[in-house]
Amino acid sequence: MEPYYSDDAVTIYHGDALEVLAGLDPVALIAWDPPYNVGKKYDGFDDKRSPEDYRYWLRDVLCSMHAETLTWFPGALNTLGVLPLLDDSSWTFERLLAWHKKEYAGDMFGAGPAMCWEPIVWAHQGERVFNQKFGAWGRDLLVVNSTHGDPLREWHPCPKPPEVLRWLIGLFCPPGGTVLDPMMGTGTTLLEAKYLGVKAIGIEQSEMYCERVVERLGQGVLNMGGAA
Repeated sequence: MEPYYSDDAVTIYHGDALEVLAGLDPVALIAWDPPYNVGKKYDGFDDKRSPEDYRYWLRDVLCSMHAETLTWFPGALNTLGVLPLLDDSSWTFERLLAWHKKEYAGDMFGAGPAMCWEPIVWAHQGERVFNQKFGAWGRDLLVVNSTHGDPLREWHPCPKPPEVLRWLIGLFCPPGGTVLDPMMGTGTTLLEAKYLGVKAIGIEQSEMYCERVVERLGQGVLNMGGAA
């Protein structure tokens, strides 16, 4: 399996996650941020399948991933369906984490109380592994600034803040381990892993996203604040 891109720290594969995952060895940490099936416009991906097809797809990906630890952004609307999917795979649910964004004021959001946090599933295969951290970086809730104005939204609908990925890698990837992002999108997981001195693998079916991530890697890795 030929990589799309590779350097001393990062390897990128261009292709369907299910096909690429079948040829990869287990890693220390998987950071999985799949599309939420809510109709967002990704480059060439169907983000509005039937609920049944979406569940089958999530289950197939879960069963194809092998790592000590999984951190999974399921989206708030899909969180209640997480446990049945994990039960159909080899993953053991540990508990929920979350990140809180200083985002909307309540009077600016008309669909109910303003949604200002996102859940993260923590699961594992085999024994539970995590790194003891102190202060805010060792909690199960991370608070970040507003994500409005993120320039990555010009080409991807749902980029995650770099602090969130730095926090998760710091908590769950042991020294010498490798982190895998099976749907890498904007590549933030890979850049944050490289910043922390952790090897990383990314998989992405959009060639345009692969090109953009390689460009980001070529721009270097900056310390954007915080420490994991």
